[in-house]
Amino acid sequence: MKRWLAVAGVLLTLGLIAGAGYWGYQSGQTELPATPTAPVTIAVTQGDVQRTVTAPGQLVGTRQEMLGMAVAGRLVELAVRPGTAVAAGDIIARVEAAPYENALHVAELELAAAQAAQAQQLSEAELAAASSEALVGSTQAQYPLLTSAEINLQLAREAEARAETAYHNALDRPWEPPDVAEAYRLEWQHMIASRQIAEAEYNAVLNQRWAVGQQVEAQQTELAQANLTVDYLRGVGVDPLLEIAVAQAQADLDATVLRAPFAGVVLEVLATAGEAVGPGTNLVLLADPGQGEVRTTVIEEDLADVELGQTAELFFDARPDLAIRGRVDRLVPQRVTGEAR
Repeated sequence: MKRWLAVAGVLLTLGLIAGAGYWGYQSGQTELPATPTAPVTIAVTQGDVQRTVTAPGQLVGTRQEMLGMAVAGRLVELAVRPGTAVAAGDIIARVEAAPYENALHVAELELAAAQAAQAQQLSEAELAAASSEALVGSTQAQYPLLTSAEINLQLAREAEARAETAYHNALDRPWEPPDVAEAYRLEWQHMIASRQIAEAEYNAVLNQRWAVGQQVEAQQTELAQANLTVDYLRGVGVDPLLEIAVAQAQADLDATVLRAPFAGVVLEVLATAGEAVGPGTNLVLLADPGQGEVRTTVIEEDLADVELGQTAELFFDARPDLAIRGRVDRLVPQRVTGEAR
């Protein structure tokens, strides 16, 4: 057995020596160079070289609105939840309307009462104006005419002048009996009396005309005042604050119903039915999915290559087969916190 082991050891030693000698022989030989592979060649053609900027982005909506009630009250209905699609005008929520209905009723009653009172005042003023106008007309009809008095006075003066002339002519005729001259004198005196009566009647008519004129003037002043009152009542109407109160009460009642201002999808609902809400309390976030934009972040080295109005190609992970053409709408030169951009 020991002999067999000794023979095996000798054989192993000889194998190692032979291997080392072969490796030394191979190392001493000169290595031949490998045959080179022919390079791939492409024919030269003309073309356009484009400098492009590639940046990741995110599709975001451009029309979002937080909706809330314009009046305070208890939320009695909330008709949407996240994901609900609504059309413009659809009801979103309601608050209790009874207090606002009562307020509108009271405002309408106050306005109606004021309108009735104003109508009564206007009717009375119009009646007073009509009465004043009729009174002026009737008084003017009593205006005495000067025509007959003037004619009578003129005739009396002419008769007096003729009688005076006849008397003086009789005095120039001394051959006539004294009774003739006396008769002419008496006739002259009679004409003087007639002229005085005509003058008195004429003056009486003048005085009467003056009195009637004063009366007419006073009545015309009253008529003008009555017409001014009518015009004022017609122009001023009722207290405008009462009409404003009715309009405001109606607007408050209408505001108890919240409607969608545009078609879209509800993203968030921030309240539940039964809650008490106040004016301006945020209830629902509504977005229009049909209006959006892509916001992308560009590294500083590429910012100089981006300009307003440039065209851009948009690719979406959800639709890799779809490419949409757009343009650069605005640039925001602001560093994004937490990013080396």
